[in-house]
Amino acid sequence: MKPAQSVFQKVMGEVEAFLTPLGFKRSGSDFQRMLADGKSCHSIFFQNSQSSTSETSKFTFEVFAVWKRRPAWYNDDIPHQKWYGVTGNRIGGLMPKKEDFWWTVNREEDIRQFGAQICNILSSYALPFLDQFVNEQQLEQIDRKWAFESRWLLSYVQAVTRLNYDLIDKKPDSEIRKRIRRVWFAGRIGFWGVSKPVIEDAIQRLLRVHGRNIS
Repeated sequence: MKPAQSVFQKVMGEVEAFLTPLGFKRSGSDFQRMLADGKSCHSIFFQNSQSSTSETSKFTFEVFAVWKRRPAWYNDDIPHQKWYGVTGNRIGGLMPKKEDFWWTVNREEDIRQFGAQICNILSSYALPFLDQFVNEQQLEQIDRKWAFESRWLLSYVQAVTRLNYDLIDKKPDSEIRKRIRRVWFAGRIGFWGVSKPVIEDAIQRLLRVHGRNIS
């Protein structure tokens, strides 16, 4: 193991010792805490920068509430995952200055210092953010709010997500047809430039999933 990677792993050990009593389980650089409903969890994921070297490790971490629902706009060629992020940010975005924040470690002497600093930031910003979300129902409320928020130009991703929720809510065929037209409009205008086959596949996949036959 490279020297910098060894120091990084020891910092991860400090983080693990802090998070484990709080219900988190570590898998590599990812710390997850399953919520009571078993359908959602809290995720704290550490990532190394591409600028890291054998002598210096530069890293940060992401904080997300995640669930098992695959995003409605994901096509079949996008690899499947166990968990998908609903709301969160890189840690710098959750701190008062809202600036990207990275650590750079290269010495054994850094381990305790950076470990303590990271644990303090976890306690002050990451955990209070995650503690807002306790089940899948809350995450759906967040996702719906994002999908249906008013924007001057609707994105393709939002349009497909809105269609999915209209199908979940069993809206009448007339409203589903209107929503499908908006998906086409959002996908074909502006800088999204989604191809016609991709749009059609997304629409037909959602209709099949929800058992609807809209002509």
